Order: sequence, then C-alpha cells, then structure tokens
Amino acid sequence: MLFRSTRGRAAVWQDDQSFWSDVVQKAPESYRAHFHLGYVWAEEQRYGDALREYETAAKLDKPGPDLLMDWGEVYLDSGQTEKALEKFQQSAAVEKTAHVYTQIAAAYAKMSRWQEALDALSTAQTLDPNFAYIYVYRGKIHLATGQCAAAVVDYRMALKVALAGDPAQDAAREDLPKAEACAAGTH
Repeated sequence: MLFRSTRGRAAVWQDDQSFWSDVVQKAPESYRAHFHLGYVWAEEQRYGDALREYETAAKLDKPGPDLLMDWGEVYLDSGQTEKALEKFQQSAAVEKTAHVYTQIAAAYAKMSRWQEALDALSTAQTLDPNFAYIYVYRGKIHLATGQCAAAVVDYRMALKVALAGDPAQDAAREDLPKAEACAAGTH
C-alpha cells in the first residue's frame, strides 16, 4: 500500500508546476506555495498566472524583497515597465542590493530614462562594485546613447569582475565586439 501512495505522489510531483499547484490546492493560505507557483509560471512565461500568484501571496503575508523582485521582473518581461519599477523600488525599500538597483536601472532604460538608469547603476556599484551586471547594463546604456568608448570600458569591467559561469560574462562577451566596432567607427 505504501508503494502505491508513494507512486501516486511521484506522479503528482513530476515537475515544479505539478508540485506547487498541488501544494497550493492543499494549503491555499500558504504564502510560500503561491510565491513558488508564481515563480514557476514566470519561468514558463505565463505572466498572468504568475502575477495572480504573486498578488495572492502578497495578500497572505507582507511581501519580502525576493517576491517583490520576482514580481517586478514579471511586470518588466510582460511590458508593464512602470509597474515593474514600482515593485523594484518597493524591494529596494526593504533591502538595498546591487541586484535590485540593476533592475531599477533596467526599468528606467526600457523607458529611455537614461540618467535615472545610470544613477541607479551608480547606487548598485556603491553597494557591490563586483556585481558584473552593473557594467553590462551600463554598457548597454552607453551603447544605446552612442557613448561607444564608455561601453567598451563597461563591458571589459564586467568581464573582469564576473565570476566563472556568471551569465553576465556571456552578455558582456556578446556586446563587447559591437561596442568596439562602434568605438572604432566601423559599426
């Protein structure tokens, strides 16, 4: 009998979506369950479902900085930049990290609010000068605004501070040749 029960659980929990959906069904008042199911939906680009779960989690308990960041990223990925910025700023009010300020910068950059984006990146750099995405995002802004030589410096700095396996390395490696060509006038 134990085997059948275990096999039944394994079938229900065959993936994260099945697992967290089952947890939400069995514990609808669980902040954690709604938060994690929202994350699963976000990973699957089911943004409406993710937003619903994040909203439910926030009604169950005061949202922490991680929930606010993930919520903001869903808004950003779904084109709701102002709402994303609001969630990132709420996260920063709870916990100031270089990561949250790079996301604030990303939201400002999507709205072409370049100086505000650069200011957010300066704050991020003050908090953690070794967070490679600071320099990747600054490089993207400098490239977008025609400051090609500055973009080259930023991408090289990202490569210098990024840890092995950090996705920021890939982003910097991809964009550095564009910045170099632009700076050389051969773009």
